Amino acid sequence: MRSTTRAIFTAFLPAALLAISLTGCRGSTEVPRMGFVPDSIRLKPMSGDKLTRTWAARSIKPLSSYSSVQVEAVEVPAYADIDCTDEQLQTIRTTLQNDLQNYLGNGGGTGPVLVVRAAITAVKPNNPLLNVAPQSQMMKRGYGYGAVEIYATEGVGGPAVAAMTSTVDTQRFSAEKLEEMGTVERGCQQWSQAFAGLFD
Repeated sequence: MRSTTRAIFTAFLPAALLAISLTGCRGSTEVPRMGFVPDSIRLKPMSGDKLTRTWAARSIKPLSSYSSVQVEAVEVPAYADIDCTDEQLQTIRTTLQNDLQNYLGNGGGTGPVLVVRAAITAVKPNNPLLNVAPQSQMMKRGYGYGAVEIYATEGVGGPAVAAMTSTVDTQRFSAEKLEEMGTVERGCQQWSQAFAGLFD
């Protein structure tokens, strides 16, 4: 009986160790800051989100106090790490611009114009076929990610009042992994909501 138990344990141990090593072989992806947000702005980690860093000026005003909110066309710097088609990238650019405008609103106060600039610095689509098999998910081989840098100024070329860099990566227990751009599309909404929250 003891020898049988030992044999089962011995056979199971390598598989268990492999599973543990694969689970820890790749943690959350974090795209480093690339310089779209001015280097003079010192960002700090956002509470509860280790992949997001933010900054807000002491003089920042509520969104409703700005006369209008102008979200410029989302940029894609030459140094960006983009691994998707031009069509997919354009869709993400439009989605992010629209989400930012929706969350930031249109102002309506008597203050200055709030000008918002955003850049997509990384896009890696999901591979849905790899995200079906449990073995592939353990290694996260089919997981994608995306990253942005966003900042806002009072007027064109005026003083910066808020800034953020952030990365989103695929979550294991989610439907986003079954769509190529699911993770980045979620990111657009998440980024926009978090950036608007800096003005609260």
